[in-house]
Amino acid sequence: MTSLSAKHLCSFGSFNDLGWTKSANWSDFLSLKSTINKIKIMGRPPTRAKEYRDGFYIEVRNKGSLTGIKIIRKSKDEMMQAIKEYEKSKEVIILGESKNGKWANKPETYQKVDSIEHNS
Repeated sequence: MTSLSAKHLCSFGSFNDLGWTKSANWSDFLSLKSTINKIKIMGRPPTRAKEYRDGFYIEVRNKGSLTGIKIIRKSKDEMMQAIKEYEKSKEVIILGESKNGKWANKPETYQKVDSIEHNS
């Protein structure tokens, strides 16, 4: 979507439909734009829990942060490689393995990874 000024919107008639004139100032346009953006993200929340795909899950977050992103890997070796890559600069938490949408081996307490000894 291209960005349009208030002058362009007036010429298209969208401001006129709202009862605005061509003398509408920029702050009026920005308040209308923020209102429209709020309306776009509103909606009904999901009613079911998300089903997890099969694989091994880790959560990667910035050090000291409370939220992060979940990363899925197909095998345990790939998960260990991802942990090794991310542990240098991020905090990594092992969430467990998911099979058929259910947690196969979800730990009771999540394991924060400080350093991993790789035994091959």
